[in-house]
Amino acid sequence: MRFLSRSNFTKQQVQNGVMSDGLRESLWHILTGAIDDVHNIFSDIGVISELLSHLSTLLKPSIGNTTLGNDLQAIKKHFFSCEWYEVYNMLEYAYTLIPSVRFVEQCNEAFTEHTTAYRFVHGKIVPIRSKTDALAIEAALHETSSDCLKSVGRYLENALRLLSEKRAPDCETAIRMAMRAVESVCIEIVDAPQAKLDETFKKLSAENRQLKLPRQLKAAFKKFYGYTSDDGGLHSPLLDIADLDVEDAVFMLVACSGFISYLIAKASKAGIDLT
Repeated sequence: MRFLSRSNFTKQQVQNGVMSDGLRESLWHILTGAIDDVHNIFSDIGVISELLSHLSTLLKPSIGNTTLGNDLQAIKKHFFSCEWYEVYNMLEYAYTLIPSVRFVEQCNEAFTEHTTAYRFVHGKIVPIRSKTDALAIEAALHETSSDCLKSVGRYLENALRLLSEKRAPDCETAIRMAMRAVESVCIEIVDAPQAKLDETFKKLSAENRQLKLPRQLKAAFKKFYGYTSDDGGLHSPLLDIADLDVEDAVFMLVACSGFISYLIAKASKAGIDLT
């Protein structure tokens, strides 16, 4: 059997804007398994009833908060009949109530197995297929959790939130937020609150030569900055907005996340305290 046949690539298409019955079934088992885990841990029917009540309220206000079994059946009926994006919204909401690493891992395994265009990243289901890309964003978010870099993390979180709008991701603003995160980390490194990205790069060269940033790399990100702005800065409309799509936004978010992690590592090596 050839590789393509073994991997089923010739038969499977990426699920984007749709959800197969197989994926929906897998996600339901994952969700109910997580609920069972919570029940086993707390051994308290009230905790589970409250959780299901929250889910039913989110999904369909007409679902009443009656008994555990009735709630679960009503939610199941809705789960298997609602739009694909409502299932993802339900999983995101469930994660806020069941913040389990295993829950996220199982969902991502199902997304991979069923060839979807989405992954759980930092509590949001976003249009990212690559595990490597997801890890790059997660790493940058982790590294910007300190008080000094909270503004950087907020820009990255905003970019993720904008991409997690399943029906209509705001690609333009997500790109802008990713680039703003780069600008923000540069501002913190050079300690120049009012500076723009071009100015921070000059300061990185003049005042912090120990960072040893390659000239070509700085030039590349200056061009990225130019892509997300005109002479008016980051708040100006993108020059080729008509051609923007999710792939553009994901690329920029991943690239900016990697660059942020790189800059933080360089700053740490140079003895610059960003905690």
